[in-house]
Amino acid sequence: MSIIAPLQNGDRVPDTTLRGGRSKRQLRAKRILIVEDSYLVAVDLMNYLEQLGCIVAGPTGHLDEAFRLMRGRLDGAILDALLRDKETSEPIAIMLRRMAVPFFVISAHPRHLLPPELSRAPYLGKPLSRKAVQNQAVALFADR
Repeated sequence: MSIIAPLQNGDRVPDTTLRGGRSKRQLRAKRILIVEDSYLVAVDLMNYLEQLGCIVAGPTGHLDEAFRLMRGRLDGAILDALLRDKETSEPIAIMLRRMAVPFFVISAHPRHLLPPELSRAPYLGKPLSRKAVQNQAVALFADR
């Protein structure tokens, strides 16, 4: 279990004294935004990314909060496609593309049913596996 120190801007910093493999070295100190409206999924993603050495921005399930978290440096993002109240994370995806920040989409819905900006992005279907999240994170965020 990692020891987490909260920061004023809502980021969480992992205890980097934990031992890890190659993925942890590749992802250490990468600031990753999580936009996910399911509390359990969000916390699981946050904890796993922290174990991999990432700094997590969020998680949040609200667009306004996600835009606020995007003001700082970002190395990547994980976006739940469909949020509460029929909102989607498509506006976040559009802004991330403009900022040249890589991201991938997670959803329980098939890719072809997602809004256009989300359906073109790298995609992981729910339920998520930690290995798939790790592989996608390394592939997209490690070289930033």
